[in-house]
Amino acid sequence: MIFLSLPCLLVLLISENVEGLSPETILVSGYNSEIARYILEDGEIIRNGSWLVDENMTWMQEANGSIYAIHEVSSYLGQEGGAISRWEMEDNQLMKKELLNLKSGGPAHVLVDTEHDIAITANYAGGSVTVVSLENGHLGRISQVLKFGEGCRGMSHPHHIVQVDDLVWVTDLGCDTIYQFLIDGDQLKRIGETLLPSGSGPRHMVLHPLEPTAFVLCEQKDLVLVYSVNYTSGDLTKVQELELAGLDINYGAEILVSEDGDTMYASSRGKGVVVVYKYTGKEYTRDQVFELEGTWPRSIAVRNNILVAVDQKGDSLQVLSLNKTGLLSSGPILDTPPAPAFVMFLN
Repeated sequence: MIFLSLPCLLVLLISENVEGLSPETILVSGYNSEIARYILEDGEIIRNGSWLVDENMTWMQEANGSIYAIHEVSSYLGQEGGAISRWEMEDNQLMKKELLNLKSGGPAHVLVDTEHDIAITANYAGGSVTVVSLENGHLGRISQVLKFGEGCRGMSHPHHIVQVDDLVWVTDLGCDTIYQFLIDGDQLKRIGETLLPSGSGPRHMVLHPLEPTAFVLCEQKDLVLVYSVNYTSGDLTKVQELELAGLDINYGAEILVSEDGDTMYASSRGKGVVVVYKYTGKEYTRDQVFELEGTWPRSIAVRNNILVAVDQKGDSLQVLSLNKTGLLSSGPILDTPPAPAFVMFLN
């Protein structure tokens, strides 16, 4: 079973074909300047070196042979604002090719769209979204900075970006809102918004791969919200509310959905759990609340029958097994660099 994360540590899985086998490399980084490398093969995982990199590379995306990263800082190289960088793998090393200041602080997510030649960042601390033009995949110029927050309950905190064709959604954790945009050249044109329950704090959103359905993980309330999606207007209509951890003090972090859309996994920080949801044919139900060894699973990733969870406060990586029905069981725990916070697979 393959899982998609739309979905800060960095965990990247790179497949290599070696005499018929397919070992995978897991890279772990976060609020530090190191990427640790792990090898996963036949259910066994070992640490296998590390690279020194620029600070706080807390989200990355692979596209057309490049790796794009945001740097979650308030200023970079003496300039106010966070940054985005592009990297390539050369001689088993990550080499930085370009770096661009975002003119807004604390980016939490980047979405790279090579079809429209743009990269979009959600700037949590800056209350904004930055659009960067790409030139043959290279970082070009800042084409747009959108500010938010007017009329919302607190400070604006854009946290995650989702895209389908010309439609873009941005979750704003501080304003309890999901903004809807249409891509227009190298700009975003705002076409609507969806208000969520007050104080819910929408953090991450993921789309069903086969049906017009979206799943939104909240940070401030113990909720996963299910919406029907209008792929013409971008409108979202709520159809279901699901309990997350079922605990008083817990904070949602990451949500994934399976390739067939029948299984969801959501991580929550505080007690430290991963929640498994299954589709019954009419709605989603919570089938398992799996307690992790660590308390702060900032992000999770799944491939085949393995789920990886990184504990930001415990500086560790936990490997879990999935059975045939998608339920979880315990696996090994490994040390990571300080404060890991994000996990993703490379295709």
